[in-house]
Amino acid sequence: MKVSIITPTFNHEAFIGECIESVLAQTYPEWEQIIVDDGSTDRTWEIVTTYARQDPRIRILRREHKGVWHLGELYNMALSLATGELVAILEGDDWWPSNKLVTQIEQHMACPDAILSCGKVIYSKGTGLLNTVPPPPLGHITFTKDYLRHLLLASAHCQPVTLLINRNALKQIGGFIQPSYFPAVDFPTTVALSTLSGAVVWTNEVMGYYRLHSSQVTKSMGVELIEGRLRHALETYSLLEDSVRSYLKLSQELIIDAHRNLLSDAYLARLRYDLISRNKEDLNHILPKLWRIGTIKRKTQVLYAFIAIRVGWTMEPILDFVSLLRNQTQKLDAGDI
Repeated sequence: MKVSIITPTFNHEAFIGECIESVLAQTYPEWEQIIVDDGSTDRTWEIVTTYARQDPRIRILRREHKGVWHLGELYNMALSLATGELVAILEGDDWWPSNKLVTQIEQHMACPDAILSCGKVIYSKGTGLLNTVPPPPLGHITFTKDYLRHLLLASAHCQPVTLLINRNALKQIGGFIQPSYFPAVDFPTTVALSTLSGAVVWTNEVMGYYRLHSSQVTKSMGVELIEGRLRHALETYSLLEDSVRSYLKLSQELIIDAHRNLLSDAYLARLRYDLISRNKEDLNHILPKLWRIGTIKRKTQVLYAFIAIRVGWTMEPILDFVSLLRNQTQKLDAGDI
């Protein structure tokens, strides 16, 4: 069973080598890696070209830079060249453990109804590894309808670096999906896949390493990602057949409420950035949104930000103070001081 690995990359000269090396280190040999460079301006293209000359399983393409709002085109460009029965995603700044492919391929072979499989992800920041995200509330094998419910309620979302997808299933939904308002393809695509009849296989083993760094989309477009996720969840729900809605036991209100904390956190992160960068225009756009959905704590932060932007403050000193106070309280409760 062959795997086609889709690797989008842009200005990843510091990471792309480790990414490719993790593919070369796979204990399962039947793969092809299709690397699409989105017009990098650093040494990324030079590095991937060197690897492609050394291993014919690595295929490379380059296009004019179009950015995250055209990722769907990039992914489907690679998909059109894929020859494997299964499709994996490995972005140019991430990497895999050496047993990733063999583990998930065995799972697909043991479960012929599997639409996709995914697993535990480790987040990496600098030289450290952070396992900060709890596993989704899934069994080892979950019906796609049940997985769809978790997706719409924001209680499960498998990181792309851990995904392995049945290529025929991708064909059924028309390839990778990216609505015009969403700066990514992973969530809309997994939602569409979960509307098909089949199963999702989950493993609690580490199936990918996701690198955290300052230039990635999740850092700069957190608000757009969460707002887009909620919008797409509501749109998907509205299009479901009545029988599926009845099975899922969902409503628009439940979906909105499930995203409330995610939106609140995203708005706060943008608020902090706007205060540091003195972006008053965007701040005035974010403050009303955070006020509408925020708890009393968040509303207090809105009031603080309203004053702070006018006198040149940021939120960092007060957040550092709150963190210090929390740590001291925890030490006091533990009897350490």
